[in-house]
Amino acid sequence: MKSNQVRAGVISLALAVSMLGTAGPANAIPDNSTEMTTPSSVLAEVPAHDIVDADPASSVDVKEEVSELTHKVQLETPALEQSTSLTIDNGSSFDGSKDGFAVFHDDEDDSTTMVRASNDGGQVIFAANSKTGLQDFKLEFDKNIEDTTDLGNGEVGVRFVDGTSIAVQEPWARDGQGRTLATTLEFSDNAIIQNVEVPKNASYPVVADPAWKYAYSYNLYKKNPYKVRALMKKPGKFSAIFPVSGAPKNFPTKNQKLPLKVAGMNFACTFQKEFWSDGRSGRNWGYQFAAAKGHVDGIGSTIKFSIVETAILSGNPGENRLWVDAYIKNDKPGGVPRSVYKNGAYTNWSGFAAKIRAFA
Repeated sequence: MKSNQVRAGVISLALAVSMLGTAGPANAIPDNSTEMTTPSSVLAEVPAHDIVDADPASSVDVKEEVSELTHKVQLETPALEQSTSLTIDNGSSFDGSKDGFAVFHDDEDDSTTMVRASNDGGQVIFAANSKTGLQDFKLEFDKNIEDTTDLGNGEVGVRFVDGTSIAVQEPWARDGQGRTLATTLEFSDNAIIQNVEVPKNASYPVVADPAWKYAYSYNLYKKNPYKVRALMKKPGKFSAIFPVSGAPKNFPTKNQKLPLKVAGMNFACTFQKEFWSDGRSGRNWGYQFAAAKGHVDGIGSTIKFSIVETAILSGNPGENRLWVDAYIKNDKPGGVPRSVYKNGAYTNWSGFAAKIRAFA
């Protein structure tokens, strides 16, 4: 078995591989082009705001499995002591690295898959230079999916059979002219498949992106979204259940300032929004906070709480669960290593789930 590691844009080689060359603007490639899609041309199609932040210490370890066209990919985020294992087995060869992404190319379909560990999860960028390449827009994990649920804002919560959870962000797809294409995610066994609707007048390459964050998920048993919403909106109940000092007695309103504190640290937030959905993946009620000035997570950070009914893929009965999904800007919130911070957050929100189970 051969192994390569991509770290902070530098690759340490255990075998000889060649880097892909630089191409001109990707939108110059016509629909029927046979020119190879390169990492540079793929990244040229992606606006800067769609590239997720990556910790310089994060890495991608690539190992050949069985053949040169099947690879085991390990994404490591040391700051969170988290990792994700993926299999790239669509006939792609490993072609080196670009800006911290491990790059795989399928010569037959002329498709490119680029994988990178992020600050709090991972990102995959797919690119197809022909219709046949669209079939390669697939992620295979090393464990089966237990259930999925709509977390609002286009995000989907995915819980694996080992109890770990990720929040898959709303996917996007664009053609070679930068036009937005309709795209959906499909979940099956151990795989996430991104389907893209490509009209006849679209230009190639088609570029698409599923990204995910590590998330927390807790069983609420029979406490469904209806019950929890009714409880937390009762006068005087919000602060009794939400386990953070400074929480208001009543359920917050849009743009309300929340002077929250944990262990003396500033967790001041603004209440952004409340959301409700009743779709095929289950009912979902929740709300989102944004970090205010002085918050230890940093301006631009958010946290979302979702009470959901899950859609089961494994055949087990459905569950009601609390999902906590955060985006944190600072590398060391309040000077605390993120791994320690993560463990404290898990314990705190576990207490939140316990209060919901006790009250609702």
